[in-house]
Amino acid sequence: MLLFIILAVVCGPAIIFKLIGRDVNTGGAIGMGLAFLMFGAGHFAATEPMTMLFPDWVPLKREIVLVTGVMEIVAGIALFIPKYRKLAGWAVIAMLIGFLPANIYGAMVQVPFGGHEEGLSYLLIRIPLQAFLIWWAWRFAARG
Repeated sequence: MLLFIILAVVCGPAIIFKLIGRDVNTGGAIGMGLAFLMFGAGHFAATEPMTMLFPDWVPLKREIVLVTGVMEIVAGIALFIPKYRKLAGWAVIAMLIGFLPANIYGAMVQVPFGGHEEGLSYLLIRIPLQAFLIWWAWRFAARG
């Protein structure tokens, strides 16, 4: 279900902008911005479960979760601002690549949060979604 919500949030504005004859690139960037606002808010709503996405040896897990939440919110806002859209797009791509190891770890140890409890089969959805989001950020923001 969450997958469909993410896809609707990311793709919806681009589809609407296309249908009403507005710039689809702006719609695509707005969709990614909305998604990153949602993702960032999740870091504050589910801070403790997200700390389990890190191995025991990682220090300051809670702080990492909160700082990355702020980073996602800032990037989400920046995607709405044409002047900062390209930089924000590259930041989003870097975050999506950088966060993937935590999601892989979470699936490997079956963290009881956000689908990770499904184990490695979760990655059959997560990795293609991550690749799609990276492409979307490049297509509608980073490439300018």
